Amino acid sequence: MTQKEKPLPYLELGNFLEMLRCGIPVGGKCLTIQDVCHRASMSVSTYEHVKRAQV
Repeated sequence: MTQKEKPLPYLELGNFLEMLRCGIPVGGKCLTIQDVCHRASMSVSTYEHVKRAQV
């Protein structure tokens, strides 16, 4: 399997995290990336890696 044929394993997760972050206000505001990472127990670099997978 070549590089372009490999499936993107985090595509749905990246979309879901972004939907939660921007689509569901918490306390009247959208969550920051740091807020999501804190609640999901992940680092900001992991979040960014997941987000890049959806491109």
